[in-house]
Amino acid sequence: MLFQTSCDIQKAPSEPTSNDVGDLKFLSGKVIDDKTLQGIPQARVTISGSNLITDANGSFSLTQELSDGIYPIVITKEGYFTIQRNLKISKPEKGKSFVTAFSMIQKNPTVNITASTGGSINLTEGYSLSIPANALSANTAMSITPILGGGIPFNTSGKFVIEAVACEPAGQTFSSPFTLQVPLQVSPSIVNSTNLKALTVNSATGAVEQISNVTITTGGRINVQFNHFSYVILYLDQNLFRVTEKLYEDSVKSTTAIADCRSEKASASVTVGSTISLNRLSVTLAATLLQRNLNFSISGTGSISRKIGDPIRQLQYQVLGTLYDIEYFDGNNWISSEQIKIPESIKFFSKDVGSCHNQGGTSGQ
Repeated sequence: MLFQTSCDIQKAPSEPTSNDVGDLKFLSGKVIDDKTLQGIPQARVTISGSNLITDANGSFSLTQELSDGIYPIVITKEGYFTIQRNLKISKPEKGKSFVTAFSMIQKNPTVNITASTGGSINLTEGYSLSIPANALSANTAMSITPILGGGIPFNTSGKFVIEAVACEPAGQTFSSPFTLQVPLQVSPSIVNSTNLKALTVNSATGAVEQISNVTITTGGRINVQFNHFSYVILYLDQNLFRVTEKLYEDSVKSTTAIADCRSEKASASVTVGSTISLNRLSVTLAATLLQRNLNFSISGTGSISRKIGDPIRQLQYQVLGTLYDIEYFDGNNWISSEQIKIPESIKFFSKDVGSCHNQGGTSGQ
């Protein structure tokens, strides 16, 4: 997944300075399918009073200036779960553009359940839903979709979520409880029947309800019983992980592009991906904890030129972004456990690396 970001060329990168045009915060990004990682076209992105539509590649851009701050963002697309996020724009003085990505989760196909006999839905990933006979008042088409990951539709701040499932149609009620079974995807050493909790979130109203009937089977699966369709969230009531985020600036690196005595111009493209170092969490759990997509890269293209009399120049670049330090509580102390670096901007510079002898025209130097 590539994002294009362009920054003004600077000179003398030993101490990079601000862009000549000022430190404007322009937002660009991409909306992708959480499973296929392909761009989603025609998704609606609403931010700062603007309604944007993604192009054929799932990309969008906001041309208005954004100052540092937190901006609510809502992304909708038919057939996908709507996601709501608070997008934090925070760039150092040296940055101009801000690049990000959002993943959306596609809804699973429905299965027709007969009211008089009941029925079940079974997914290959190990999720299942069992509806007892006569629990429905009429035959109903329904579905279950795992929603754990960067595309989880709602805010989960303050909870260590280990599983999430959407049951549809939203608001469907049952005269007797049904059973949802999900796989246990975290180490059994940190999950037990005491600290495991469950709740439902009404996708229409946002109402939250705690569920008491939650059990862990000997086979390492979780059973949850309730009587109405909603988002189902499984989480731990202990605060095992906490997140600290800060801006980072990588060191300035050189490209192979050099405007030398025989060339007036040189250019290079740079692609940078996320750096993910995990010890206790999977990528899916980390994405849920941070509520953002982790598997993407950004790409920028810079160019330099020299005129008659100019020195030889080399193109350099610097990556800026957000560093997430995730700490784990081992029962006594907080210890650094996981680190994730998300690139959000690429800044280009030129560096003088030599001179031409006669300082004449570029041809034959």
